[in-house]
Amino acid sequence: AVGRLAAVVGLAAVAQYALHASWVLSTRERYGWGPRLNGLSLMAAGALMAAVQGGLVGRLSAQLGERRLLLVGLASAAVAQ
Repeated sequence: AVGRLAAVVGLAAVAQYALHASWVLSTRERYGWGPRLNGLSLMAAGALMAAVQGGLVGRLSAQLGERRLLLVGLASAAVAQ
């Protein structure tokens, strides 16, 4: 079980790194962004993610409960795709 969990975590990390790499390539091609603007955009995304995970998730979990919050998160991810 631990081996499978480690594999999932590893694959999730690879997916995250691929997202960062494709973001940089895409913004460079589409908007002409260099290292500075790409770095600032990734920093802003990281700060927003930290704020959501650090503050918003705890509050929503207390209000909705973990199960309902998980379902809302999965539904919103499906709609976003």
